[in-house]
Amino acid sequence: MKATRKQIKAANEIAARFSGWHEPQEIAAMYDELEKIGVSTGCITNRQDFPNLGCWQGHCEWYINGEEVENSVFVYSVYEGNPNITRNDYNIYFS
Repeated sequence: MKATRKQIKAANEIAARFSGWHEPQEIAAMYDELEKIGVSTGCITNRQDFPNLGCWQGHCEWYINGEEVENSVFVYSVYEGNPNITRNDYNIYFS
């Protein structure tokens, strides 16, 4: 299925609230909020690690009410590079 701009915007509004510096356990709440609007994501299987930078990123398919969205991906990247703090810097969005 093709997602409308309104659907992508709604998903990105939720993702944007969880981008930036957060505790890892806070990210679970993002998935709960996405589920409330019928959005779910696949499993990120193409993870790219950048150990020298302390970060990783990946992307996967996403779904609206169980139907895969065409020509769009869920993008997830996280900076975990500072061992002195528990918060990570997340960049999460739907293309």
